[in-house]
Parts: sequence; structure tokens; C-alpha cells
Amino acid sequence: MSAKEVERHLGVTYKTAWRIAKQVRALMLENSSSLSGIVETDKTYIGGVQRDKDVTAQDKAVVFGMVERGGRVKAEHVGSAGASVLLPRIQISIASGTTIYSDQARVYRALHRIGYYHDSVNHRAGEYGRGVVAPTPLKAFGDN
Repeated sequence: MSAKEVERHLGVTYKTAWRIAKQVRALMLENSSSLSGIVETDKTYIGGVQRDKDVTAQDKAVVFGMVERGGRVKAEHVGSAGASVLLPRIQISIASGTTIYSDQARVYRALHRIGYYHDSVNHRAGEYGRGVVAPTPLKAFGDN
């Protein structure tokens, strides 16, 4: 994401947006060790609706993210949201034996078989957090 786009989205000056973008890029490159502890995972589809055109999920980019509670974040563009793509990314990025929280997408059903503890929330029932599955509040940018 460019600094100009960060500027528009956050409503800050260009200089501030450039510094934020630079810091985010540096943090994303830093410390490539595996995530551990409690990790939350999810995927999203990126790409706006074009005028006069029906846009499907196939027309959008898939971004897969993994967040270590109170810690690091790993996010990347992936080719699809299928198990053949996401499960290897999980195995590369998350240490075995880690507790993973997610939604109830079918791709996550195999996590127990490949060495992870898993719990999920049911979005269809309007559930977006439950007990320890609920996300912890985000810290303000720059807080330790």
C-alpha cells in the first residue's frame, strides 16, 4: 500500500503516512520465526466492485492473515482459499502444538490432524467472539 493511500484512508499528512507505511513494512520483514501461543487466522477477499460489472470472489485477491495474540502478524496474498493453499501456509508460519482460533471454514477441519489445537466461532449464528475465542483488544499504534 502506498503512502498516499495510507494518507487518504487514515486522514493524516503525507509525511505521517509515509512513516507509518515504512514502519509497517519494516515490522513485516522483522522476525520471521514461527508464530506460537494463541494464533487467530482468517482470510478475506480484496477488490472493490467495478461499475457495470458483476464481481465474484474469483475476481478478487485472497489475503490470508495470522495474528499472534499480543504479538506478531503475518499476512500474505495467496492463490486461493482452499486447504491445499492455506494448510501449508499454516504449517510454515505457525509452530506445531499452537492453539488456533478461526471461523468454521472447512479448510480448518484438518488442523487437529496436523498437530494444532483448534477452536472456532460460528459466524452463521451471529457469533464473532466467545470466551477465550474472543479476540483481545488491539493496542494503540506504538504501545508496548
